[in-house]
Amino acid sequence: MNVAVSSEIGDRKTNEDVVNYQIIDSRSFFVLCDGVGGLPDGGLAAKIVTDTLLEAFEKQDFTLKQAIDHAQEILLNRQSWDHKQDGLRTTLVVLLIDGKTAQYAYLGDSRLYHFEGHQLIHVTSDDVVKHGFLHASLSHAMGDESIKALHFSKCFEVTDDSSFLLCSDGFYKPLSLRCIKKAMRHAKSETWLHTMNEQIRKHTRKKNADNYSAIAIRMNDLYKESE
Repeated sequence: MNVAVSSEIGDRKTNEDVVNYQIIDSRSFFVLCDGVGGLPDGGLAAKIVTDTLLEAFEKQDFTLKQAIDHAQEILLNRQSWDHKQDGLRTTLVVLLIDGKTAQYAYLGDSRLYHFEGHQLIHVTSDDVVKHGFLHASLSHAMGDESIKALHFSKCFEVTDDSSFLLCSDGFYKPLSLRCIKKAMRHAKSETWLHTMNEQIRKHTRKKNADNYSAIAIRMNDLYKESE
């Protein structure tokens, strides 16, 4: 397995994206949260959820749903006893790889892309409400009173050709799927991610770029880079 992580502030004053991962023996856990923009404490919510989920993974006695429910409970409790923290909202996308099987979960408009070779197998949908052609707003996030919209995948097989990309909306919005797949000609996750970051910087130059963060995962890094 080959993993690369990046989180860039863009043109914003603060970076409210939080990304992290942990590998223990044959189990790997990846989490990306994007604090809801325009709300106070979005970055804090992202950190709370990320830290809570990683702590649960390290204990190795959880299901994804149990861990996410616990993180949600922490956010709601903090909002109830401190109304100054009513803005504790964050998106969430997580991937759990256990040996040769995997499962992911997500809420909000952060995404997971799953590739086999260069073929896109699945990309998660966005929890947004569209307002006309160009504008949309987030419809669900961690920290809302109800997270009934939380999406869980079924367990699926991971192969040596599997690749995954977890990313915030500031990362994928400037990129076309064609650009993401073209960057995959590089075998190493670091180069794949670096190439996409370079394209984002070119596209968003002088455009008030959002925070943009991602985790790139290639299950097999033993093959040579394509010409």
